[in-house]
Amino acid sequence: MEADRPSADRDLSREVLITEGATLGLALADAVVTSLTHNTIYAVTEDLHRIEWAGGSAVRKVLTPTGSGAEHWAASDDPGHFNYWRRELEVYRSGFPAQIGLGAPDFYGAIDLDDGSVALWLERVEGSTGRDLSVAMLAETARVLGRSQGRADSPRPPWLSRRFLRTYSASKPAALRNYEDDARWDHPLIAACWPASIRDDFRAMLDNLETLLAQSESLPRVVAHLDVWPNNIVMKTSGEPAFLDWAFVGDGSVGEDIGNLIPDAVLDLLVPSDRLPELEASVFDAYLEGLVSAGWSGDAETVRLGMHTAAIKYYWLAPLLLDRVDDPEH
Repeated sequence: MEADRPSADRDLSREVLITEGATLGLALADAVVTSLTHNTIYAVTEDLHRIEWAGGSAVRKVLTPTGSGAEHWAASDDPGHFNYWRRELEVYRSGFPAQIGLGAPDFYGAIDLDDGSVALWLERVEGSTGRDLSVAMLAETARVLGRSQGRADSPRPPWLSRRFLRTYSASKPAALRNYEDDARWDHPLIAACWPASIRDDFRAMLDNLETLLAQSESLPRVVAHLDVWPNNIVMKTSGEPAFLDWAFVGDGSVGEDIGNLIPDAVLDLLVPSDRLPELEASVFDAYLEGLVSAGWSGDAETVRLGMHTAAIKYYWLAPLLLDRVDDPEH
């Protein structure tokens, strides 16, 4: 979960569009180009556009090693780093999603740009996404993830991210001093919205951070998407989910992906908070069924532990919200 900021994409000139289209065998002289909102904190994604023409549509996504996003999300040249800038190119070029049994946009091709960036041309997947996804659709997504992650034969290419939970969590700037600031916890907005137990719960997570990280890293390993949330899922009319944004894919613990999906769906206001218990139960049960159907023989409590320890990635959230409590845009 990361605050979404309006994109500030470079203009996509008609000349560039036609030239790239010709390389890919597409006639784009009359194409309509729309700049899409994306998270500009993430330094790897430089531009994101929807391209529509008489014969179809596509998404053009530019990956760059020198993006201008936040320092803590700077691009990396290390293939194991969670922010390795070429990972999505490797994912699509190799057909990796199909190799692990997951749906993804079709890959139309990649164009090397003069500044060292790469433009990916991807299918514009049609279907339900974001807040249009029902709890049942999210549960089906979890079932598909379980079937993928229960397999024993998933490939492990060298560009998969490593130790994502630890490195991603450590990268987040957190005003930890706010944990000790009584005045912020007593703020009327905080007092009205947060139960008193949250302070102790977050404090316990912070005090035991290393133990929780080690526990997560000791769990059975799977190939995880590592950014599964409703806006990165498109449920097609066929009933099959397509997963978007493969930038973080890598080694994860069993249950880690649903430990991201469930809280992100609620924290990003895509599923009402009063449906959280239903969402958790439905997603967990479906994910476990998927694992078992693929031959996984572990126990349910191991999966639950993986799901719960994934919450470590949110340890920075409470101090951030405390820091912004008087912000007019809070």
